[in-house]
Amino acid sequence: MSDNNELRQLITKQQREELIDKEYKKLMKIYKNVPEQKKNLVQNLCKQLSFCMVTLQEVKDDILEKGTIVEFTQGSQHYLKENPSVGVFNRLCKTYQSLLKQLNDFSEVKTEVKDDPLIEFAKSLK
Repeated sequence: MSDNNELRQLITKQQREELIDKEYKKLMKIYKNVPEQKKNLVQNLCKQLSFCMVTLQEVKDDILEKGTIVEFTQGSQHYLKENPSVGVFNRLCKTYQSLLKQLNDFSEVKTEVKDDPLIEFAKSLK
């Protein structure tokens, strides 16, 4: 497990940007037929959504590795508390869902949100 953590820490800014760019290109293939007057807006939404997708995966990896409850040490005291990544994950899921809805609302291409396992998981947390 520490190998995974060490590997994640070795991801550079450039590698993260490459992952985001890769996701962005996938999204732009889906939304390539948007009207010209909406193209800039769709591109910006796709950039934000790509960032969320990559970050969600990183946070998800942390939760899978450490669990939802982690040990917190303050001096000689040891406590169990929620893994901070759980809160980040929940907020990012909401942002992801909101961005996806906006993207679909502004474009003529409609994707089935119900087919996205991440969206279904986020809905189950309510």
